[in-house]
Amino acid sequence: MNLTDREILELHELCNAVVEDTLTGAQRARLESWLAESEEARQYYARAMDQSASLSYYASEMQMEAAEGRPAGRFAAHGTWPWLALAASLVFASALWFANRTSTDLIATPAVEFVARLSGAKSATWANAATAPGSGDFLRRGQRLELASGFAEITFDSGAVVLLEGPAILDVNSAWDATLRRGALTANVPAQAIGFRVSNPAVEVVDVGTEFSMVADSQGAADVLV
Repeated sequence: MNLTDREILELHELCNAVVEDTLTGAQRARLESWLAESEEARQYYARAMDQSASLSYYASEMQMEAAEGRPAGRFAAHGTWPWLALAASLVFASALWFANRTSTDLIATPAVEFVARLSGAKSATWANAATAPGSGDFLRRGQRLELASGFAEITFDSGAVVLLEGPAILDVNSAWDATLRRGALTANVPAQAIGFRVSNPAVEVVDVGTEFSMVADSQGAADVLV
């Protein structure tokens, strides 16, 4: 649950009190309780302290330059208060931005997992030319292959090799699993790929190191030849 605007303002005041070393006993108890219960509050606090420390360090560097006779900028004659004000405003602005981000913004995009590749094709025509794989292309987990005509050879990372004959639809589920929706295929399963399986609504074949063929129609029926 995101922090409300009122909670952000209160947390901002508590963080400022920590930075300025003016935190009262009641404020300390409130802050400790809040940080123990809320992940959003902990993230806000960590960012606020980190940015405050960074900006304070930068301000001290500017003061050292001024003391050594180097140009320190137009605020040098007025002490450090402009830098402290800048630090506070930046901490508050960044905290508002982070606190109001949606959960969707914070979800990382899952990485694509490739589990096979199109190792060959002969007279292959794909149902959708715009998304058709080319010879040598890697195939991702869950990718559907819709072959309108011709032949396509798929080599799975497990070592199994499937020759698909169009018209056919094949779902690449994983390096060890495929689903034939319709059409015909021949699977060659070497010793290292024992356990590779091809399924269909009507049948499932788990290979033990042989070659087999499967033919499936659009109604869900299938025949298997070993």
